[in-house]
Amino acid sequence: MAWYQLKNEAALDTPALLVYPDRVQQNISQAIQIAGGVDQIRPHVKTHKMLNVARMQVESRISHFKCATIAEAEMMAKAGASDVLIAYQLSQPRIVQLKRLIQKFPSVAFSSLIDNLDSAIILSGKFTETTPAKIFLDIDVGHHRTGIPAGNRLDELIYQLKSLSSLEIKGLHVYDGHNTEASLHKRIALSDAAMKPVLPYLVQHPEWELVTGGSPSFGAHSLHNDRRCSPGTFVFWDHGYQQKYPEYGFEYAALLATRVISKLDDQTYCLDLGHKHVASEGAAPQIALFDTSTYEQVIHSEEHLVIKFEAAMNLKVGDMLYGVPRHICPTVALYDAASVISNHEVVDHWEVTARDLQLPKP
Repeated sequence: MAWYQLKNEAALDTPALLVYPDRVQQNISQAIQIAGGVDQIRPHVKTHKMLNVARMQVESRISHFKCATIAEAEMMAKAGASDVLIAYQLSQPRIVQLKRLIQKFPSVAFSSLIDNLDSAIILSGKFTETTPAKIFLDIDVGHHRTGIPAGNRLDELIYQLKSLSSLEIKGLHVYDGHNTEASLHKRIALSDAAMKPVLPYLVQHPEWELVTGGSPSFGAHSLHNDRRCSPGTFVFWDHGYQQKYPEYGFEYAALLATRVISKLDDQTYCLDLGHKHVASEGAAPQIALFDTSTYEQVIHSEEHLVIKFEAAMNLKVGDMLYGVPRHICPTVALYDAASVISNHEVVDHWEVTARDLQLPKP
């Protein structure tokens, strides 16, 4: 029996998100090793969004984390994290939510991003000199999504922020999401070039923390001990990254189970895996199925996925297939909970805790 298969498939409703804790733990340990230790890593939690996985990371002695939403930040505080960076520039509603978190979890160091003076002034107006808001300056090194480039504009912003005593600069946040070269050698070269204008700011401010990278550039940034790397996908891994970055040695730790719901002919089948249960962005196919021949994606709609195999397949309506999504992060967010698999059996169900923007109030 393959490592991912269930003994009692008939008892599992599909489509289903499956999580394998032993493999999750293996990936956490592998990420810590690549980073060079728990002090060199600040994982992004947007991939798993699960309190149970968050606790596994904290129990592995990781203390610093990165997230995208208030819900994820609160989840990490509940898991026992000591430092949580909300890697987002906050608007007024979220600033209020941030203050609520700080009051609710006073032992956790929460911070957020800033890339312009207007946002900084709004944020500072909600805090005081005695209880300043902690911020990281968001630096754009080529991704051109958010941030401010190193140079004159950044110098001016840093100077202007000195007058805002209710803000405390904790460091620099540098996300190089454009650095996705398949070659690790090329990723290292691109990373080194991108970081060259950023590093002098750390010489001027040695107390600042440098938070860098995502999963693709993890291998490049992990070669340096002057920064905290922030990969996220590693915890579950996915087919898209495995095809490009196999050198990391991460294992698939979250899969999808799907059933054949109609047989059009010996090569063409419809599965119960529509847009609502596997992320549909990017190139098809959205899932790599195990133990099947090559196939093409014919139709993908809300509740259905029609695929055509190159060779005839002896499948029947009701047969279960297993596969790994091309992109696991948005796929997890489509589920309320995951079935936890150990020794080929469902042993628990883990809620996707931070699926929404805020956690429900107790």
